[in-house]
Amino acid sequence: MVIRHVTNGNENEKDMVIRMGGNVIVTKADIAYNAGKKEGREEGRQENAKIIAEKDEAIALLTRKVEELTRQLEECK
Repeated sequence: MVIRHVTNGNENEKDMVIRMGGNVIVTKADIAYNAGKKEGREEGRQENAKIIAEKDEAIALLTRKVEELTRQLEECK
């Protein structure tokens, strides 16, 4: 875990693991942390999708209003 954190996945990671040896120990805390991170990202994606849908709905409503006002303006000419 420390090597992965320090190397951040760059090309030196594999070499360091080979040179330092040992086994990777994944604790329950690591599992819970990673699960929480994944869950948090998913919640963020869902919230962003909801916000985007609301904005798209508002844009569609405003677009219809502009079209209606444009049509009324054309009728007045």
